[in-house]
Amino acid sequence: MKANLIRITYDAVYVEELKERGTRGKFKAMAFLSYIHDTELGQYHSTRYYADVWGVCNATAWAWINDFNDADNGEVR
Repeated sequence: MKANLIRITYDAVYVEELKERGTRGKFKAMAFLSYIHDTELGQYHSTRYYADVWGVCNATAWAWINDFNDADNGEVR
């Protein structure tokens, strides 16, 4: 059986910096990877969708998405 694989590029340094922040940072790193996966596949979802998937409130999901987009520009929050 042949697997359908895609190559996704992401900022590994950003992920490691998030993970070093402890449990909440690790959780945010996983959220970042899921967000990048979706955007690389052209799947754009609402903030409410990500809030439900990540188990956070809408305001947190909105802030994280902004952080993730800023990370693409070299800024880390």
